Amino acid sequence: MCYLRCLFLVVLLAGLSACSEDNRGKGRKAMEDLATSELLFQEISLETILGRPFQIEIVDSILIIGDNIDGKALFLYNLSDSSWVRVLNIGQGPGEVLAPLAIDVSDRNHTISVLQRQSGICRRYRVDRLFNDSIFDFQEVSLEGADRVAQMHDGYACLGMFEQGILSFFDAQGKESECIDLYSRFDIRDISAKYRLFQGRLAFNERARCLMFAPSYASEIAFYAEQDDGSWMKKDSFCLGTGGFEDRISESSGFELLKDDIRNCMDACSSENYFYMLYDGTDLGHTRKIEFRYVIRFYCQWCIGLCVQSESYRPQYLCLV
Repeated sequence: MCYLRCLFLVVLLAGLSACSEDNRGKGRKAMEDLATSELLFQEISLETILGRPFQIEIVDSILIIGDNIDGKALFLYNLSDSSWVRVLNIGQGPGEVLAPLAIDVSDRNHTISVLQRQSGICRRYRVDRLFNDSIFDFQEVSLEGADRVAQMHDGYACLGMFEQGILSFFDAQGKESECIDLYSRFDIRDISAKYRLFQGRLAFNERARCLMFAPSYASEIAFYAEQDDGSWMKKDSFCLGTGGFEDRISESSGFELLKDDIRNCMDACSSENYFYMLYDGTDLGHTRKIEFRYVIRFYCQWCIGLCVQSESYRPQYLCLV
């Protein structure tokens, strides 16, 4: 049921039990080797007013659901009083947005960033004003080449097809400050092919000023911290699985996704002290059957070290999109 996906993020942001396993220096781990516990859910009946949600975030008591329905891009639901609105017309007119979209939020600033993935245009709205349909009250920047966005304290981190790599950092005015080639060890000159293979999701922890990159198909989940000079340095990582995907790319001359490639990260987010990654585990050919999907939780201690613990849940508790 689609509305159960909404509750998934609510449960995450409410916080779970503390991590106890230090990840620094750990090698690769299979999902079944991680300590697990089953999540419990309380249903919110939104099924009749949702279409096909593609992304979800939360700010204060407002659920923000990317859901292209009735010509509107976003569905906002107030958990406090069950009121809701649909906002942002889809189109190319004044105040409208052009799909496909990617969204991200800042709890500290109570804002949502809406990235128009075709053009790189990103608009930042106050969530409370957007709930009241103030669609022209936004700050706009151009993040050329961006396909995914994470809103940071003073700018944006983006994944996309950039000249120097697939991870770039922009200031609040949209000026690129740094670009990192996450996979420089692979001899892939076509940036579109590199991005297709190593795409993923970003999450920014405002308290720790730390960024998590969780790839869709590759094995290494990486954590970056901002340095005193404003640059970003990889501080830690966690390798999930055997690394077979990377081995195949290293040995191949054809850089394509295959039907037996496993989808790792479906989505990522953060709360005050934790990062969360939603792990899929199915293959692209839809031949691998799984009994469980997982939320993997990383404890972020000011980016000095990270520990990992997974929380398992039964597939029927999540509506996949």
